Amino acid sequence: MNFKEMERRTRDLFELYNRTAFISFTLKQDDDSQKFCQSVNYVLESLPEEYNFILVREYVEHAPRYWWQLYYSKTTYYRLKKKAMAELLRRLKW
Repeated sequence: MNFKEMERRTRDLFELYNRTAFISFTLKQDDDSQKFCQSVNYVLESLPEEYNFILVREYVEHAPRYWWQLYYSKTTYYRLKKKAMAELLRRLKW
């Protein structure tokens, strides 16, 4: 799977996660929604710290466009992001 495909899948996953977490929290919805959010949270917490940092900043917190420049060079950021997305998708079988 190439970078763009992984990014699309990761973005879709986190859009669902963010929507589900919000609905589950505000409306106290079903167990399936909570299980999905718990699964994503568990996988995020089990990832290496750098992977978790990148994914949370990028997809949960929706950080400004070039937020990563304070922390990484361009090549390092994209290398780590690609590894983070691949590992997340692999662990969630998404």
